[in-house]
Amino acid sequence: MKKLQLLGLLLSPVLFVACDKDDNNKDVDLDQIQSRTYTGLNVLDLEYNDSGLAGKSVDVAPASGRDVSMSFYSKVNLGTLNAAFKDLPELDGPGVLPGTPKLDITVPVTHDGNDWDFDYTGETDFVTYRLEGDFDNNKFEGEFEDVRLKNQTFAGGAWKPVAAPTNPLADSQPFHIVWETKLPIQLPGTQYGIQDVLRILVNTPFIPVYNGTAEMSLTQVIANGLRTVGMAADGCMPVTYLQTANGASRFITAPRCTFTYVPLSDNAVRLYANPTDILSLVLLNNTNRDPNIPDNPFGKASRAEEGILLQLLEGIVKNMSPMLAEGLPMACVRQGDGMQLYLGSEVLVPLLKQVIVPVLSNPAMRGIIADLVQHNTSLAQYATAIMALYDALPALLDQTTKIELGLNFTKAQ
Repeated sequence: MKKLQLLGLLLSPVLFVACDKDDNNKDVDLDQIQSRTYTGLNVLDLEYNDSGLAGKSVDVAPASGRDVSMSFYSKVNLGTLNAAFKDLPELDGPGVLPGTPKLDITVPVTHDGNDWDFDYTGETDFVTYRLEGDFDNNKFEGEFEDVRLKNQTFAGGAWKPVAAPTNPLADSQPFHIVWETKLPIQLPGTQYGIQDVLRILVNTPFIPVYNGTAEMSLTQVIANGLRTVGMAADGCMPVTYLQTANGASRFITAPRCTFTYVPLSDNAVRLYANPTDILSLVLLNNTNRDPNIPDNPFGKASRAEEGILLQLLEGIVKNMSPMLAEGLPMACVRQGDGMQLYLGSEVLVPLLKQVIVPVLSNPAMRGIIADLVQHNTSLAQYATAIMALYDALPALLDQTTKIELGLNFTKAQ
């Protein structure tokens, strides 16, 4: 027994040195870490609670000791949406965590073979999370795990659009439309002027389907195409929609992080949309579509129309691009089994004044709208009043006291 104890004492310094040497091998020689940006599917693999994150970038640089600085963010190249935008600078996109456009952290790492490993627990103003993964000078893999909103006000449940009404002026319908103005312009047989005009427009079939043999309304497009919207505890908004590709149609769930949110108050959220995921869905849904969901909701535009629509899109992008990274402030009002999710006056009035009104003042655009109204059997009876409201829009906006545009939901069973 004494011989064993003696042997242990003799070997302990050797074992200690060996263990210490092994620990030192796990320490990082930061000189081996290259400062670089990881972006693209081939070099960056990020997950959010086990779901893939697309369109993000990560900057890595040595800091000091065993620490490495990491920055997580996204950039949006509008040239992928339309060639007309190819010369525009990249825009800041939504971050990897909702509410944080750019996540800057300093993470301790260890060297394991050819990789540097990390395991980090952190929080932002809106979420708590754990980040683990590894990287080398060629590829970065990271997993945001246990992500959870600090404020669980809206978490839980799934919601579906309210059923389409038989009365287009009904308050209960998929589109949430409120427009109050002091200017007394009204349609015959209606009460609320421009609010009623918009409700009539979204409920009027004018979108060609079935190879032009039938038409459907925007309300019917929502009813046919959107099944449910969820609001999860981790800030994701899973959306189930009708995917139509290669002649087949089925309801599927969009990538989990396509839409995310953070609560701002008991009746407001900030909404984020991932352009990379949305573009992927558009491209996927653009092949041999089911006739129930039209390829282009407004039919095939002429060259003149395309130019005007592009001008409109450019204006919207210019004015709303800052909200891409910072999020879109929206009211989220729940009463019983109902939920209203909509944009309010603080967003819509400046957008309409700075973008929509200048485009609508173009005589060519007025001609397009007038032709659409006059040649639609459902709208023709309102043609004079609708065009009067069209021309009065600048004055209407100056006299507007409230405007809300969005969607109405009910709990999904």
